[in-house]
Amino acid sequence: MSTPKPCFSDELMLAGWSETSTGGAKVTFFLPDAAALDVFRQMTVKKGNTAGQRFACVLVEIGDDEQPVTPDDAPKAATKGPYGDYYRKLGKTGWFNSTGVKTTFGANQITIKQHFYNAFHVDSLSKIRPSEFRSYVESYGLRWTLPNEQADAA
Repeated sequence: MSTPKPCFSDELMLAGWSETSTGGAKVTFFLPDAAALDVFRQMTVKKGNTAGQRFACVLVEIGDDEQPVTPDDAPKAATKGPYGDYYRKLGKTGWFNSTGVKTTFGANQITIKQHFYNAFHVDSLSKIRPSEFRSYVESYGLRWTLPNEQADAA
């Protein structure tokens, strides 16, 4: 038996999961950029009675330090800051996917968040005071990208 050749190897970000009685269990990931999607474009997807392409898969969670997370690691809640609600609301508005934000800070949510982690020397957006975040975004001339309630938040 020959050694299998991976068709895809890159970092992913969990986008969501769902479980329904008709669709079953499903997990969705964000790819690092549109080019990473090319390997999947010609593959068969599940549609009606047609089975989708099958894969063997191994996923290892990595932390913000780019190292694998072990079961012994502290719970995620211990590393979060007090401003998580602000960033969850910002994410729900689609801010991380807006053209101005992607053009300025990175091609996708992974690189955009990493930009802010580096700029503020934190491991979670929830540790950045919203007023400081807003000022930083404004310094790039992007106040207009913030939803009104986000732009006016303290």
